[in-house]
Amino acid sequence: MSYNASINHDSYNHYDDTKPLLGPDDVDIKGEYVFEPARKWNSPRLIYLLIFLIIYCIGFVFAGSMTLLRLVQIYKSRGLSDEEATAAATSFYGYLSLIKASGTFLLSPVFGALSDRFGRKPLLAIGCISSMIDLSSYIVVDPMWIFFVTKTGQGLFDGVFTVIMAAIADVTPVHRRAFGFAMFSVSFGVSLIGFPAVAGIVADKLGFPMVFYISIGVMGLGLLVLLIIPETNQNLSQEALNWRKLNPVMSFSLLFKNSNTLFLSFVLLLLSFALEGIMDVYTSYIKFIYENKSNFMMGSLASAAGVGMVLSGPLTRFVVPLLGDRKAASIGIFIGTIGVLATPFSWSWWQLYPLTVLRCFAYMANPTLQAMLCAEYTSDQLAPLMGVLTSLKTISGVLGPLFFPFIFERTTMHEPKIPGMVLYIVAGLNGLSFISLVVYFTVHKKTKPREAISEVEPASTIQ
Repeated sequence: MSYNASINHDSYNHYDDTKPLLGPDDVDIKGEYVFEPARKWNSPRLIYLLIFLIIYCIGFVFAGSMTLLRLVQIYKSRGLSDEEATAAATSFYGYLSLIKASGTFLLSPVFGALSDRFGRKPLLAIGCISSMIDLSSYIVVDPMWIFFVTKTGQGLFDGVFTVIMAAIADVTPVHRRAFGFAMFSVSFGVSLIGFPAVAGIVADKLGFPMVFYISIGVMGLGLLVLLIIPETNQNLSQEALNWRKLNPVMSFSLLFKNSNTLFLSFVLLLLSFALEGIMDVYTSYIKFIYENKSNFMMGSLASAAGVGMVLSGPLTRFVVPLLGDRKAASIGIFIGTIGVLATPFSWSWWQLYPLTVLRCFAYMANPTLQAMLCAEYTSDQLAPLMGVLTSLKTISGVLGPLFFPFIFERTTMHEPKIPGMVLYIVAGLNGLSFISLVVYFTVHKKTKPREAISEVEPASTIQ
């Protein structure tokens, strides 16, 4: 029998919902405890990946929280009013996102296949450098076409998020994978706590260019860390490159393995469209409703989102074993939908903070569903799968910028004005995801994954 094993020396770690996600030991088929052998300091570990990922995300978020506001400033300097500048910047930002997402959609399966052949670290380094080059355009700003050039380069070479997910799969066994994927959201959330607010202060006091200088420096630090940490892919493929794997369209055939993989992919796609709607217009919506708020206050709201994302880690750690993956994913989406739907009805700035945290409960669903999907595949299919999933989620990044900014502009600049229309749409997508999960899980009873061994006695029954 082939197991979806990892380099964590968890050869006995077959899937078992009764086991803790971070248990120090495991139980073999005879009911005896098997302790993990000691590993050298330079063995691949999840903590090393998280150190790099947190540094990268800090640089990414520090600049990202100010990119739209930087574009608004550029358009205001050209004589546009606040409302006109916000609408124009949102549309321009949508075009840039479309370019980036198109490149990611086409090349994410390629990044996964190449990282199997050449290792995760080289692909991470290339992606980090392309992001640094893209950030430099927000310093130069003129001529405006430079944004399209650097964003195209980033779309072609930035495979950081695809490869980091494959690296996380390298160092996590099956029953801990939901928690491993959740740590991706935690790392992103850590970068949101405080850093967007600091970026706002820097923009207010020292100007927007200094924000991007600092971000480039932080990503440079991430490159240095990347040189030190060990490679997670310990078994580089020696086979010739399979050109079929480099075809993004053919790679999608991975998702058609069975009804479970197809359905889970569909729900992940719906959730990615909902997230894209938030990313495309949430800042513009808040700026439209509270146009006099400083950059610091805008950044502090992003910090609230960071708190919610950080909470998704321990929530996944405890809720998934307690309730099971199906209930945990469904409850996360349901609570997140309430947070989104209530936002347009808020009448005070301070109400946005708890609603933002509430909205982030949906982040618990994504890693849980993704781990359920990964359990359907063998270990040698995980890196290509991460690439395909990134491409799948990027479909929303291609179509979303064409749709959500347009809806926002139409509902804010023309009568009848409904500024929260995009949030209503996002809540509807989340609601559809929740209903789909409930119906599908009710009809399709849960069976033990491929990795399970019927002879294994649950840990809870061992005396």
